[in-house]
Amino acid sequence: MLLLPLLLSACATLCAPAPPPLPPNFLVVVLDDVGLDQVGAFGMGADPPALPTLDALAAEGVRFTSAYVSPVCSPTRAMLLTGRYGRRTGIGRTVDPRSARVELPADEVGLAEVLATAPVPYDSAVVGKWHLAGPRTPSGLDHPATMGFRHARTAVGNLGPESQVVARNAYRLWPRVVDGVEVMVDRDATEVQTEDAVALLGELQEPWLMWLAYNAPHAPWIDDDGKHAPVARYRAMLEGVDAGLGRVLASLDPAERARTLVVVVSDNGTPGAIVSALYEDYGAKGEVVDLATRVPWILAGAGVQARGEVSRALVHAVDLFPTLASLAGIDPEAPAEGTAWPEELDGRSFAHLLRTPDAAHRDHVYLEHFGPNGVRRQRRSDRRAVRTATHLQVRLRGARDALFAYPPDSLEPGPDLLAPEAEPDEATLRLAEELGGLIDRYTQELR
Repeated sequence: MLLLPLLLSACATLCAPAPPPLPPNFLVVVLDDVGLDQVGAFGMGADPPALPTLDALAAEGVRFTSAYVSPVCSPTRAMLLTGRYGRRTGIGRTVDPRSARVELPADEVGLAEVLATAPVPYDSAVVGKWHLAGPRTPSGLDHPATMGFRHARTAVGNLGPESQVVARNAYRLWPRVVDGVEVMVDRDATEVQTEDAVALLGELQEPWLMWLAYNAPHAPWIDDDGKHAPVARYRAMLEGVDAGLGRVLASLDPAERARTLVVVVSDNGTPGAIVSALYEDYGAKGEVVDLATRVPWILAGAGVQARGEVSRALVHAVDLFPTLASLAGIDPEAPAEGTAWPEELDGRSFAHLLRTPDAAHRDHVYLEHFGPNGVRRQRRSDRRAVRTATHLQVRLRGARDALFAYPPDSLEPGPDLLAPEAEPDEATLRLAEELGGLIDRYTQELR
């Protein structure tokens, strides 16, 4: 008589449906001041630094060659985290964390906050450069926590004069913030940030979001002898970041690594002092022209079916938010009740491009760089642009528009079609009027 209950119990155990697989972990790596000309996998630089980790990720994932961000740091980070344009969040230029009183508003719904309300809630941590608030802003050093991160080991902003630390090499003496408490560190920042990421990954529960934003290779470019050596130091710092990322990936158990989607993106293009001479005519960090805003973007790992392929689809920094949300089981078009979600989202999920890189996504992207920071403030500077598959139109406050065409099968734009010496024809002028109207529409709608 005891046999039947035992058999029923065994059957219930063996026949019970397996638990659904966990959604992917997300390792988001934000590079600092790294343009397409610096990452050899994109084939645009004459002599790029040796970056074997990024090369390997590119070989196993999808490389996006028309991925756009802000031309400077803070707005890109805000857009990646919120899925919203700078005119909505008020972050249109770099935040000076030691003097700024304006931060990315704490009531903005951040990616970590959203993922914490996914069908399977995500754990989260942020390591490295934050650059969206400071000691004098409303949230102060606790700002990452207000944006939903459970752990935070960060640098408030850039390392150097901005950090109010006088040192021969600011990357070896710098202020580190651990869960809202600032302490001075006398060790190389890239090494510490790598170790922080490895340590926190050992504590996070799957699924997790790790936001890893190295300060390097941003200036200052000072060698160990105290000499200013921009190009050599920049290259060495970027190679150090690549090695650090390799250590982070190697720290993951193989099964956990297989469940992880790695996202690598830069916050803006290469600085003018570093940019390859081959591309100096196409812009550098701080401008709204091509290589200042078009940056390397790689996705590899869990969920990527198009291994080693290239996508020329137009994607934008605001698109990361809904893409990761959708991969976490949230419908960006109709989030379930109880899901943290912004009222107005500008991003569009490009998860389908991880399967079919040449599929349709956007017919244009909108770019901007304005100041001062703050919502609904009078702008003293305002630079805007629209990029389509074939053209880029740039509008600078107080100056004429510029229009650049991209020849077929080329990643490099041609000369300004609206320059007086170009003698633009009627078709070119009509296109310029159309794209200019699109820029105006964004400006009005995003006030």
